[in-house]
Amino acid sequence: NSSRATVNESVALGAAAKTVYTNSIALGAYASTTATRQVVIGGLQSNGTHMTDMYLGGGVTDTTVTNFAINATGGSGTNIQGGNLTLAGGKGTGSATGGSLIFQTSSAGGSGTDLNSLSTRMTITGAGNVGVGTTSPSQLFAVHGNSLFSGNFSVANITATGTLSVAGLTTLSNASTTGMITIAGGFISSASSTISNNLNITGQINASS
Repeated sequence: NSSRATVNESVALGAAAKTVYTNSIALGAYASTTATRQVVIGGLQSNGTHMTDMYLGGGVTDTTVTNFAINATGGSGTNIQGGNLTLAGGKGTGSATGGSLIFQTSSAGGSGTDLNSLSTRMTITGAGNVGVGTTSPSQLFAVHGNSLFSGNFSVANITATGTLSVAGLTTLSNASTTGMITIAGGFISSASSTISNNLNITGQINASS
């Protein structure tokens, strides 16, 4: 089957690839565009012409690799803003959620020539939850593992299921605890209150015993 580009400024490349929209590109067997200014790579899963992997830059492997960047259009002229870059998971229909954005890297393995396996480091689900160290975050932002924040850290409410340790000057407003808060060398708990460093408290503090 031959490819068909039926309008000007369009490209169709591949067996039975087609586009009927201006400024659109269809690449691969049975690839087909659905809108103007659209690029479609790969055909249909139903007939086995879909794509599952893409490699950009220097092929699948090379003895000398180079970095690769994806950029939106930059401004030209005086005080011209650059274009936004949007990464999106696949759209769902009806009551189904959309696809997730999954970020993966590979850790170093033992010495050898085998390619190391990829591991998921961060996931943004179709519902908008962001997970670091977990592929199924149940909250808007979920981190499984140790975290380090350098600088100011502002939150409306903190719920700690374990021990909360804070070093340095700490200001608490309307703080309530049924567990233990460790602040530098001292601590506040439901059983006792010992403070060895600066602690500024504004508002009501409720501690259960």
